[in-house]
Amino acid sequence: METTLEQRIEGRKQQARDKNINGKAWTVAKYLGRKGVYEDSKFRITQYGADSYGSARKNTGTKILYESNYKLVFDEHDDEIYSFAPGNWEGELTKLYNTALGKLEKRMGTNAKRRATIKRKKENEIKQRWGLR
Repeated sequence: METTLEQRIEGRKQQARDKNINGKAWTVAKYLGRKGVYEDSKFRITQYGADSYGSARKNTGTKILYESNYKLVFDEHDDEIYSFAPGNWEGELTKLYNTALGKLEKRMGTNAKRRATIKRKKENEIKQRWGLR
């Protein structure tokens, strides 16, 4: 049985969801880019309208342009995928995503250390105020 064009498109949309293309692109734009845009010699990734991934707000989206001519390879708006052209760029996106995760983990670790230091200082101040050791 031959699949219809609509079925093939739905299949592509599901591939993009299964590969978490939107989540990866969002993370790269947020943590490696500036103001929701990541750009290098191969990619231009734009994330707009959401402060956090999975936000339920309207008018949010992600676009991925690839190669020197910036061909559109992924486009998502308000949780609807409008374009997904699989290719070698996916592996490169995954590498960028892993770099972004490393940066995020480092930032979170730094924040955790900072919070622990502040907490310890506050506890020391309270102990001193009450004459406790």
